[in-house]
Amino acid sequence: MTILDNNKYDVTPESIQQLSDALGALSEDEFVDILSEVDPVTWTENRRVLKGKPFSFEKRDYLLQPYRDDYPNLIFMKGRQVEMSEFSMNWLLRKLDKYPYTVGLHAFPRATQAQRFSKQRLESAINDSEYISKWYDDKNSEQMMRKFTKEPIKCNQSNWCWRRGEQRHQPHV
Repeated sequence: MTILDNNKYDVTPESIQQLSDALGALSEDEFVDILSEVDPVTWTENRRVLKGKPFSFEKRDYLLQPYRDDYPNLIFMKGRQVEMSEFSMNWLLRKLDKYPYTVGLHAFPRATQAQRFSKQRLESAINDSEYISKWYDDKNSEQMMRKFTKEPIKCNQSNWCWRRGEQRHQPHV
């Protein structure tokens, strides 16, 4: 049974053709912007720069499922060096972009680890991406706290957590 068979949404061959024509009239940039709103993988590939190049999932297909998983409580059991810190930073940056008033906290066991992450990884994520750097507030940021005009992000030594509006979430470990 297809959507046309059900016709619950008053979908006709003409309306499908109109949609196809409308999509065809979009520029590639407009199409990517729309797709980035709903797909974390597309957002990451088009908004993040890693080592001077657009982030790519080539040879990272094992990350596609975690990036697209929208379950509120994700727990990972993993080995070393499987790009989970990059995943968590991209996940948080996308949330900061998508949801107003999001506060993010990326936690580490030691202050030196948080400082290194903030200085090396987060700073390059901000500076290398023209898109992200537009909403980063460098005047009100410190080494351990980065502030964005769109939404703030913090690096600290506590649990990883975030808040969206007034709705509170439990810390995620």
